[in-house]
Amino acid sequence: MELKGALKPSFRKRASELVQNHNLAILVVMETRVGGDRAREITSLLPFDGAIHTDTIGYAGGLWVLWNVDRVDIALLFSIEQKIHAEVKVRFINISWLFLAVYASPRNAERQVLWKNLMSVAELHNMPWVTAGDFNEPLLSEDKFGGRAKAKEWNKNQFGNIFIRKKNFMSRLNDIQRGLALRPSYFLVKLEDELLRDLDLILSQEEELWALKSKVNWMIQGDRNTTFYHVSTLVRWRRNQIMAIKNAVEDWICEEREIKDFIRCGFDQIFLSSFSCVPRMDPVVSQWQPRLSDSEKESISVGAFEEEIKAALGL
Repeated sequence: MELKGALKPSFRKRASELVQNHNLAILVVMETRVGGDRAREITSLLPFDGAIHTDTIGYAGGLWVLWNVDRVDIALLFSIEQKIHAEVKVRFINISWLFLAVYASPRNAERQVLWKNLMSVAELHNMPWVTAGDFNEPLLSEDKFGGRAKAKEWNKNQFGNIFIRKKNFMSRLNDIQRGLALRPSYFLVKLEDELLRDLDLILSQEEELWALKSKVNWMIQGDRNTTFYHVSTLVRWRRNQIMAIKNAVEDWICEEREIKDFIRCGFDQIFLSSFSCVPRMDPVVSQWQPRLSDSEKESISVGAFEEEIKAALGL
């Protein structure tokens, strides 16, 4: 059984319910989008004793295999960003088998690397082999190139066209807020709170829909030499550029030279001191300040004698 969305607030509760309802010994979590210490922190809160994590590719990917050590013993054989390959030993009945957890890349070139790796592994053993996950390989071309229509159909069946619902809710909310501005009432305040809660749900559903559409686009076109790929590249390039910036008085600066000067001045203000340099002067000694006489200065500047050292040490 698979579980997605490791960063969602409801993830821990859903994982616990899966374990309780299905008596899971092994759990695979795909597309976690989190790795390193953060991944270990999340899995330490789940009802499992063992865990294997793969690294994410930026903010994408990520694969976890979690298990209950009282029921199975899992030894990692090999792992990359797209898969975790391990040997599973079932306790008390002495049965062993190979387990492969996969979340394949939507890019064809990276999937080819995965398939070649799997063919090499298959030639090295004859043990029972269980595979779980997502290979991102549609069996039929209709499943792949019909993705957009299916996404629209899913939106309509699941949410009743989320965009129309969002527009209607925003219109109702604006009407209620205008009414509150003219004549406040407890009924309108309560109705506004209810609409805001419903609007939060709609916005969450809209985010889920856009995530689905984004995945469909990558599955259909990926890194092929298409308009989608080139537009995606241009969007990312523009996103990484600073096209405008606000100055200290909240005015937008759009000229490239002015932007550079503004950023440079900002660093100058951080790392340069505003204090002026003054020449070093000899300290002025007040006539009321205690001073050493010439004989006292001479006596403390003389080296210590052997007798003085012995007397100080009590010898």
